[in-house]
Amino acid sequence: MTEQDVFNLVSDALAVPREQIHRGCSAQDISGWDSMGTLGILTALSRCGVLVEPADVDKLQSIEGILAEVRKAGKLD
Repeated sequence: MTEQDVFNLVSDALAVPREQIHRGCSAQDISGWDSMGTLGILTALSRCGVLVEPADVDKLQSIEGILAEVRKAGKLD
């Protein structure tokens, strides 16, 4: 999975244009990125084999945090 794949995954999970998703964005920047949006991201990640520990779900509030979780799972190219 590349960074672009992660950006696309987040864009799809939040139902926002891909152009709004970039390395520096976070839940504060995207109006649809609320608790339900985070759940959608979590679900999409799990479908890709990225299992996030409950203690780490709060890291899914930013693209950097999501990338870190994907990297930790060994799924980031």
